[in-house]
Amino acid sequence: LVKVDGDADRIVSIQQVDYVGKVYNVQPTSKERNENIVIAQGYLSGSVYYQNEGVGELNRTALRAGHIIPTSLVK
Repeated sequence: LVKVDGDADRIVSIQQVDYVGKVYNVQPTSKERNENIVIAQGYLSGSVYYQNEGVGELNRTALRAGHIIPTSLVK
């Protein structure tokens, strides 16, 4: 996870939780990468662009930044 100030926030545990309810996804009209960044509760996230057509660029950028994502997780 990356906080809004750019610092990494280490994940110390993961817990599966069943959730029933609405979730929202934003879809800006722009396809510019910088205009599709979303900050949610102090963490950098992304719009629907990064979940679909932008995922390849996001993975390439992250891998070039020091192999921080295991290759098994990259599409």
